[in-house]
Amino acid sequence: MALECLTDSMGILNNIFEGSCEQAVDCDITLPDYCSEILRVLKCTAEPCIVSSKISGDRACADGNALVRIIYSDENGKICSYEQEYAFSSHAELGSDMNGTLFCDAKTEYVNCRAVSRRRIEVHGAVRISFKICALQSKELISGVSDSSVQIKKKCIEFSDIVSCENKQFSLSETVTLPADYLPAERIINVSAVPILSQTKAVNGKILLKGETALSIIYCPSQGEECTVKFDSSVPINQVVDAEGISDESIADICLKLMCFECNIKFDEEESARMFDFSACINAEIRAYHQKSAEAVTDAYCVSGDLSAEYEKIKFFNVAEQIEDSFVFKNSLDFSSLESQKICALWFGNIKIKKGVSGGRLRIEGAVPVYAIVTDSEGKPAFCEREFEFEYSRACPQTDSDVLFEPRVIMSGYTVGPVSDCKAEVKAEFILSANVFTVYTESVLVKADVQENSKKKCGGSSMVIYFPDDGETVWDIARKYNTTIDLIKEENRISGDTVTDCCALIIPVI
Repeated sequence: MALECLTDSMGILNNIFEGSCEQAVDCDITLPDYCSEILRVLKCTAEPCIVSSKISGDRACADGNALVRIIYSDENGKICSYEQEYAFSSHAELGSDMNGTLFCDAKTEYVNCRAVSRRRIEVHGAVRISFKICALQSKELISGVSDSSVQIKKKCIEFSDIVSCENKQFSLSETVTLPADYLPAERIINVSAVPILSQTKAVNGKILLKGETALSIIYCPSQGEECTVKFDSSVPINQVVDAEGISDESIADICLKLMCFECNIKFDEEESARMFDFSACINAEIRAYHQKSAEAVTDAYCVSGDLSAEYEKIKFFNVAEQIEDSFVFKNSLDFSSLESQKICALWFGNIKIKKGVSGGRLRIEGAVPVYAIVTDSEGKPAFCEREFEFEYSRACPQTDSDVLFEPRVIMSGYTVGPVSDCKAEVKAEFILSANVFTVYTESVLVKADVQENSKKKCGGSSMVIYFPDDGETVWDIARKYNTTIDLIKEENRISGDTVTDCCALIIPVI
């Protein structure tokens, strides 16, 4: 006989698919006539971005571009660059139709190039596209049963109920102008764009996002003796996006990721290249939680029949802390292998971090590749790659439960000191955002019914004398003798749930 159960719900986020595929990037680039001829290739990069993604039946599809940039020196020792976009389309087989939120990412596996002639370059590389599909589902928790013969033990559980998991894209564009003391631009060597979120506000069905996209443009000037110039600017973000399930009470977790962007030199009214046209597509990964308290049945038995019960171990997550912090880290980069005298250009790659919780502290160890064009002892430009390492720690919330630490680290800016003894001091500014969850596992009742035509026998006795151990719970005694807590408490005049006096108890048998 199936029991009529009272239930409560809990939102859970399941990863229903994870996979990746490799996309070849093969280009045959011929420099236009306005570009200088190649004397020496310094660096070839392929920066991938996802333009659009979707789930189509039993496939996860992604379209994107890889921006291939060639940085080289000409016969006069001048640093030059040329870039070309390579479009790609990739997919992953899901095996069956799926519904959920698709998250896509693209990273360069490798890229090589070969100068076939002074004006022609062959590029071979590969980009890895990763796919992850998350589905927001509801988990039913049994909080009570309607049959009075079924005895239940309940526990009040506090957790963060996930109510929203979405991707929302928006675009922004702006023209930034060089200050008067900056030289006009001739060609761009590298552009870094990092979206930084400074404020969020959740209202019913919507989230207000405020922040900026930090721009760092390295360019070669059209005049002067400087080989490159670094120009830092920012583009404001002020956006309202729809988010189903969001309310004023939501705990919002937002991650902004740059999908794709363009940055081109623009001439002002005086025909001077003192402006940059910047446009970007930004994806907001949205997760939202509501703090919730629910009762769940952790144990049950039936005094009048055999109870068939199924239990499941469920992990409950609770947002213990939301971290928004910034820190500065200094490091010394060694260029002695090139006998470097000067840094012409320096920029950073993608951050890799290792996270952990130890000694009562949240810890991060990170490394960022550093790409530099330097002049060697003969004054010729050369390319080199170094690594910038950093670490961070802070006190962990005090709890008896396990702790889940989910950090995100971005670099908001950096400065480079002059080369001294073939070394340069680099100071980088980082922004950390993280959710810290307390995690605990509870075995709860998920299904129950009473076997038909099954009745427990009393054994011919209406009462039993029992000598409990100190600290034994009334629940355990009642379960052992197939009776109820209320009957034991009433018969023995016990008010609490634990036996503290080791005296004989009268156990009424049903």
